[in-house]
Amino acid sequence: MSTTTGSSFRRRLAVAAATALAAAATFAPSTAATGGQPGKQLSFRGYVQGFVTVQFAPGFPFVRSTFGGRCSTPSDWIAHWTGTGTSNHTGLIKAFGSDCDRVDLATGNVVYDEGVITEYGANGDYIFATYTNGRGTLGGTFTDDWTITGGTGRFAGATGQGSEDFILLAPPSFDGKPLPFINPWEGWISYDASQRGSN
Repeated sequence: MSTTTGSSFRRRLAVAAATALAAAATFAPSTAATGGQPGKQLSFRGYVQGFVTVQFAPGFPFVRSTFGGRCSTPSDWIAHWTGTGTSNHTGLIKAFGSDCDRVDLATGNVVYDEGVITEYGANGDYIFATYTNGRGTLGGTFTDDWTITGGTGRFAGATGQGSEDFILLAPPSFDGKPLPFINPWEGWISYDASQRGSN
């Protein structure tokens, strides 16, 4: 399946934006770095770039699966992703996650939910989050809504919300091979920075 010129432009634009964000996040101090500000909503933005691998239902494309209870709604596949990037509150990060996807092969429309995210920064502090309301089209940009559910160290008890894009950097396929992606996000986060370094 080939991508359109518009999709190629969106991918180039996303890469350029993420590059600029990486520079800003690396060299600019965090807004919350001066001390504890529990309850205050702080701008949270960043990106992850890596690879996504699809685990298809055994009966795909004819029969969906709950994948042993991982998905509460029978789905066509689970998308497992991992990558590295940066954000304005963690600096360099590593992250991984997964979600349950359903596709309409007649239209190429995809919906996904039950997403889970684990992200950890250079100092080892973790952020945990979920994402839902995912939607998009094969060969295009996917969008969903994320919610921070907690963390460790300075992110213990963290909360937050926002939205993110998930952009494949190669044409989609159904052979199960890893595909490169970039995942920029923005929203807000609230945490007590005075807990930095504690677990």
